[in-house]
Amino acid sequence: MVALHDIPWFQRAGQPITDERVVRAGSWSDALAIVERGAEGYSERGILLAPKHAVIEALDREPALRERAETATAEALRNMTASLHVPASVPAFTRLALADHVASYCRLLVTELVVKDVTTCTYFRDQLAWWRAGHFPCGWIGAWPAGAMRVF
Repeated sequence: MVALHDIPWFQRAGQPITDERVVRAGSWSDALAIVERGAEGYSERGILLAPKHAVIEALDREPALRERAETATAEALRNMTASLHVPASVPAFTRLALADHVASYCRLLVTELVVKDVTTCTYFRDQLAWWRAGHFPCGWIGAWPAGAMRVF
């Protein structure tokens, strides 16, 4: 499925980004706004609600895929937890919030992969390249799916 244990979680967060398709978050404080303040349009774990609902609704329409999604998610979370390294410079409470954010992201990524044939949502797969590059996809500018991803 996805080799989450190979992702260099947060290791390049804040480093320069030259991709003009994304908006760069300017600081940890800016990047963390989605997990610290429960920003409008986001879940309490900092997940953008519109694509989250798209993925969950696709799974609800295809209940035969539910067991596959649950099994794959459990495996993905084991892999993610073993390799997650939130920077020590981030306050302890925020490190916990970031770990919750990443776990929620992984659940939705795996679910999106399972339902990819019955949904047009690619939001979580689109973030994967940034996670693999060690950056922190930290939000969305505009009304999804129009707009641009924010990355730190």
